[in-house]
Amino acid sequence: MRELEMLKEALRLQQPQAWVVAALKVLAKPGVSYVGKSTNGVPASHLVRVYSIRLEGARQRPHAPTGVEPLLHALQSLSGNVKVTIESFDSGDKPLVAAFWAADRLLGCIVADDIDNNMPNRA
Repeated sequence: MRELEMLKEALRLQQPQAWVVAALKVLAKPGVSYVGKSTNGVPASHLVRVYSIRLEGARQRPHAPTGVEPLLHALQSLSGNVKVTIESFDSGDKPLVAAFWAADRLLGCIVADDIDNNMPNRA
């Protein structure tokens, strides 16, 4: 529960962007819980490659997850060897929010699309 509250607080400190609003909305739903995080972190350069590809794919779908493009911009601003930790939050049956951190700084979140229709998109 501590991680959920920490993420909500970090989101409240962000500028009101679509990914921030979407993440706060989802995290306020009942039953959302912390799943876990990447233990050693992932190099920012690797995530830039992965999410560049996923962003292109997401643009071709009608329901893309919120936050991919702003996250990609944040990752591109980091040195390639910076380790990024990814925390996952879900409702037990589907992923809802992935939060990306460098040290103690929230870089961004990817919020699953179409949450109310049970069709999350993992891009």
